[in-house]
Amino acid sequence: MYYELMILGLVIVTVPYITKLAGYSVGDKSTYLVGISGIFFLVSAAIGVGTTVVTAFGDFAPALMQISAGIGIIGMIFAAIFGMFHVIRGVLVP
Repeated sequence: MYYELMILGLVIVTVPYITKLAGYSVGDKSTYLVGISGIFFLVSAAIGVGTTVVTAFGDFAPALMQISAGIGIIGMIFAAIFGMFHVIRGVLVP
Protein backbone atom coordinates (compact mmCIF):
# COMPACT_ATOMS: atom_id res chain seq x y z
CA MET A 1 0.00 0.00 0.00
CA TYR A 2 2.81 2.43 0.78
CA TYR A 3 4.61 1.71 -2.48
CA GLU A 4 1.53 2.73 -4.45
CA LEU A 5 1.16 5.94 -2.44
CA MET A 6 4.81 6.79 -3.03
CA ILE A 7 4.55 6.23 -6.78
CA LEU A 8 1.29 8.21 -6.91
CA GLY A 9 2.83 11.07 -4.96
CA LEU A 10 5.97 11.19 -7.11
CA VAL A 11 3.99 11.15 -10.34
CA ILE A 12 1.65 13.87 -9.12
CA VAL A 13 4.52 16.04 -7.87
CA THR A 14 6.17 15.90 -11.31
CA VAL A 15 3.01 17.01 -13.17
CA PRO A 16 3.90 20.75 -13.22
CA TYR A 17 7.36 19.96 -14.60
CA ILE A 18 6.00 17.60 -17.24
CA THR A 19 3.43 20.15 -18.42
CA LYS A 20 6.15 22.79 -18.58
CA LEU A 21 8.31 20.48 -20.71
CA ALA A 22 5.34 19.74 -22.97
CA GLY A 23 4.84 23.45 -23.58
CA TYR A 24 1.49 23.92 -21.87
CA SER A 25 0.76 26.92 -19.68
CA VAL A 26 1.83 26.19 -16.14
CA GLY A 27 0.61 29.49 -14.73
CA ASP A 28 -2.83 28.27 -13.83
CA LYS A 29 -3.74 27.30 -10.29
CA SER A 30 -4.88 23.78 -11.09
CA THR A 31 -1.44 22.53 -12.17
CA TYR A 32 0.27 23.79 -9.04
CA LEU A 33 -2.55 22.48 -6.85
CA VAL A 34 -2.00 19.02 -8.33
CA GLY A 35 1.70 19.23 -7.40
CA ILE A 36 0.90 20.29 -3.85
CA SER A 37 -1.60 17.43 -3.52
CA GLY A 38 1.18 15.02 -4.47
CA ILE A 39 3.20 16.23 -1.52
CA PHE A 40 0.33 15.29 0.80
CA PHE A 41 0.22 11.79 -0.71
CA LEU A 42 3.96 11.47 -0.08
CA VAL A 43 3.47 12.63 3.52
CA SER A 44 0.76 10.01 3.94
CA ALA A 45 3.10 7.28 2.67
CA ALA A 46 5.91 8.53 4.94
CA ILE A 47 3.61 8.39 7.97
CA GLY A 48 2.59 4.84 7.04
CA VAL A 49 6.18 3.72 6.69
CA GLY A 50 7.06 5.52 9.93
CA THR A 51 4.66 3.36 11.90
CA THR A 52 6.78 0.30 11.16
CA VAL A 53 9.97 2.07 12.27
CA VAL A 54 8.79 3.93 15.39
CA THR A 55 6.41 1.91 17.54
CA ALA A 56 5.25 4.88 19.65
CA PHE A 57 4.12 6.57 16.45
CA GLY A 58 1.66 3.75 15.76
CA ASP A 59 -1.07 5.04 18.08
CA PHE A 60 -2.09 8.16 16.20
CA ALA A 61 -0.42 7.53 12.82
CA PRO A 62 -3.45 6.02 11.05
CA ALA A 63 -5.47 9.14 11.80
CA LEU A 64 -2.68 11.39 10.52
CA MET A 65 -2.33 9.21 7.45
CA GLN A 66 -6.03 9.49 6.65
CA ILE A 67 -6.01 13.25 7.21
CA SER A 68 -3.02 13.73 4.92
CA ALA A 69 -4.47 11.50 2.18
CA GLY A 70 -7.82 13.29 2.57
CA ILE A 71 -6.18 16.69 2.07
CA GLY A 72 -4.46 15.30 -1.04
CA ILE A 73 -7.76 14.00 -2.43
CA ILE A 74 -9.52 17.30 -1.70
CA GLY A 75 -6.68 19.15 -3.45
CA MET A 76 -7.05 16.92 -6.51
CA ILE A 77 -10.81 17.54 -6.58
CA PHE A 78 -10.32 21.32 -6.40
CA ALA A 79 -7.66 21.11 -9.11
CA ALA A 80 -10.09 19.25 -11.36
CA ILE A 81 -12.77 21.89 -10.71
CA PHE A 82 -10.33 24.76 -11.40
CA GLY A 83 -9.20 23.01 -14.59
CA MET A 84 -12.80 22.54 -15.68
CA PHE A 85 -13.52 26.25 -15.20
CA HIS A 86 -10.35 27.11 -17.11
CA VAL A 87 -11.47 24.97 -20.06
CA ILE A 88 -15.02 26.33 -20.00
CA ARG A 89 -13.73 29.91 -19.83
CA GLY A 90 -11.44 29.22 -22.80
CA VAL A 91 -14.29 27.77 -24.85
CA LEU A 92 -16.85 30.48 -24.03
CA VAL A 93 -14.47 33.43 -24.33
CA PRO A 94 -12.09 32.88 -27.24
